[in-house]
Amino acid sequence: DARRRALEIAHTISDRAAPLGVQATLASAQLARSGGEAAAFERLQPEVARLFTTQDAAEGVQSFVERRAAQFQGA
Repeated sequence: DARRRALEIAHTISDRAAPLGVQATLASAQLARSGGEAAAFERLQPEVARLFTTQDAAEGVQSFVERRAAQFQGA
């Protein structure tokens, strides 16, 4: 049952979330495991700032304004 639920969550994320955001989240989690929470936290602000400059960020805002599903490109 846990595996089925995990797959449902993974599919929801892959269908709705921006790929760059998912990649950054996974990288942050891996850094927290290997380098500690402080290292992950230190990297968080510059990474979020970078993500806000992407085409996907603009698409997320535009899709929200237009009330439609976002079409993320990973760029």
